[in-house]
Amino acid sequence: MASIKKNFLFTASYQLVNVLVVLITAPYVSRALGAEMLGTYTYSFTLAGYFLLFAGLGFSLHGKRTIAATRDDREGASRAFVEVYVFQLIISIFVAVVYLVYVLFFAEVVFRYLLLAQCFYVISSIADISWLFFGMEKFQTTTIRNFIIKILTAAATFIFVKTPDDTVLYAVIMAVGTLLSQIVLWIGVPKLVDFKREYWKFNFTHLKKSLFLFIPVIAISLYTSMDKLMLGSMSSMKELAFYENAYKVITIPISLITAFETVMLPRMVNLTAKSDEKQVNKMVDGSFSIVTMIGAPMTCGLVAISELLTFVMFGIEYEKTGVIMMILSVIILIASWAGIIRKEIIVPRYMDKSYAISVFCGAIMNLSLNFILIPYLGAIGAAIATIAAEASVCIYQLIVTRKMQPYGKYVKNNLPFLIASIVMGAIVYVVAKLLPSTVLSLLLAIFVGVVIYAIMFVLIMKITGKSLKDNVLFAKKEGADEINSK
Repeated sequence: MASIKKNFLFTASYQLVNVLVVLITAPYVSRALGAEMLGTYTYSFTLAGYFLLFAGLGFSLHGKRTIAATRDDREGASRAFVEVYVFQLIISIFVAVVYLVYVLFFAEVVFRYLLLAQCFYVISSIADISWLFFGMEKFQTTTIRNFIIKILTAAATFIFVKTPDDTVLYAVIMAVGTLLSQIVLWIGVPKLVDFKREYWKFNFTHLKKSLFLFIPVIAISLYTSMDKLMLGSMSSMKELAFYENAYKVITIPISLITAFETVMLPRMVNLTAKSDEKQVNKMVDGSFSIVTMIGAPMTCGLVAISELLTFVMFGIEYEKTGVIMMILSVIILIASWAGIIRKEIIVPRYMDKSYAISVFCGAIMNLSLNFILIPYLGAIGAAIATIAAEASVCIYQLIVTRKMQPYGKYVKNNLPFLIASIVMGAIVYVVAKLLPSTVLSLLLAIFVGVVIYAIMFVLIMKITGKSLKDNVLFAKKEGADEINSK
């Protein structure tokens, strides 16, 4: 079985490619489509995304967890894969048909062509079996193929998307890219599982568990996607475009950290199933260290350069995006901590009820504040509501797992990195304010931040006597070889 380090490098590499693609295409698309049409595209994409959610139910998370627990038994894994996918296939086809009926007969005319283009996006749920590869820890397969698709869609965007009139074409390119990334994964399925006739049956246990896991999926979507629909309906498409660009940048550092959490989930499920509590606790400790070392400077650094970054990436038309980005930056660290608790403690221990309650707290918080703030503050109100939602989810999950992990110890151990990040952010903020709005200025501000944090990072390591080798991801001894061999 591949090592955590190797899986993380593959997943992080793909996320890095995503970062580069966003950094390159987002400024171009923002200028080519304009704020009004970018907001309209985002609205249609988000609306289609809700149909995709219903098509997937909770099959992805349940599938990952089931495959991870049975991956050492090919027959068991094969049976589990087929039984889960049978339900996914039926429900995905049903939802795709419902979506087409909605678009053709009920959708607003102004959105109809865009929503038709998003059909490929909704249909992709039929072919989505990425959960099989994640459960098997075959991250290399998904990384390489998604990398190729991502580059092709970026190239197509530059070649064919030129003006706001190309918005529908842009939607087709992005939706088809998603569909292709799912289809190509099927090439490697026969190497992992078998398709025997006796496996093709309705095991309603899988449906029941997937439906239960779907509850938090819907709740999460209420504070990660519904705010965009509410912005488009209660404010304007321009406000939605400002928010979308800020959110798009924020997801870049979050996705890099999520790469680590994604790699850890199947390993933690497997270790928890084997009742290896000592190794589980060690990995949670190491995960908090990694996420804080990376997430804290990203949070503070992005707060510092958000306004400069906005002018350079999106132009003067998107000036408000800078303020929104500054507010949303706080989410990076909050969501990262919550991700560890969820994927390394709650999900592996099948604490599905606690998981559902936590995200519903976030959903209620987000929707309530959105209704209050969006009419008066627009995208800024949506950003404030999103932070409140993420914070409430993290706090609830901390409370229900407080007896399982020494969170006070984790905070104390990583406090120096939090302080170093705040100091770095303050210095970079001053530097960014003094510089003109140019690409060179942005690169200089980022360079200053990296150097300052690197120096403080080394000093902290020297003072505390720690090293990266103390962390489970980089460890060479004390059980690391055992982890890598599993």
